[in-house]
Amino acid sequence: MNQKLFEELRVKFDYMPDEELQAIWRENDRGVYSVNELEAVRQILRVRQAEVPEQAVFEGSSDEVTSVDEVNGLLRGAMVFLAVFGVLNVVYWYFGGGTERALVVSRFGELKPLMVVMLYGQAVLGGMLIFMGLLCLLQRDNVMILLFSGMVLVFSGLWNLFSNLLAIPAFAEYGVVLTFFKAYDDFKYVLFVLGVLEVRWGYNQLRDFFRVRKFERENSSSVRGFNSPR
Repeated sequence: MNQKLFEELRVKFDYMPDEELQAIWRENDRGVYSVNELEAVRQILRVRQAEVPEQAVFEGSSDEVTSVDEVNGLLRGAMVFLAVFGVLNVVYWYFGGGTERALVVSRFGELKPLMVVMLYGQAVLGGMLIFMGLLCLLQRDNVMILLFSGMVLVFSGLWNLFSNLLAIPAFAEYGVVLTFFKAYDDFKYVLFVLGVLEVRWGYNQLRDFFRVRKFERENSSSVRGFNSPR
């Protein structure tokens, strides 16, 4: 914790007697006190040369990033999920929709732009995810990867869930009228699961980005790149 943050938090606890601070530290209730607040309590006790008791193990979940190692773990996780979801999209596009794609191409011959987007959009998004995974591998100390990967994953998930709607205007260019129910007539369960998972993990990475940014602000004097303590 940097000195500026400690001084800000010290105001909240400095008036408390040693016994109360020791109880706060010992109970380690992160539902009431943040990690930084607990660290401030510990430092106040040390400044007062009071005993710092053994801290209870926290068994709940915390939404705060507390270490550079955790930041590195989040960045490595982003890389893995980008690669995995990218490969899944490309594999599913190739094997899951190959028959329908061949029928459309053979029927209409020259494809118009909307039809091209509808038929090959998932493959392009899968390639983007794989590319982002490789970029994350090369830029392991750049937290912006979490932001970009989160946005791409969410977009890819929404595409998998709602891209069938694109069939309505795409087929209309050829004089074929489709309704909403007809567009989703052959919607695959696997595609639904993949889309939901991508949106979920994309949201997680966007949330992680803001958690890491908060950690950076609060520890700006000690954070010097995240790829050193591997």
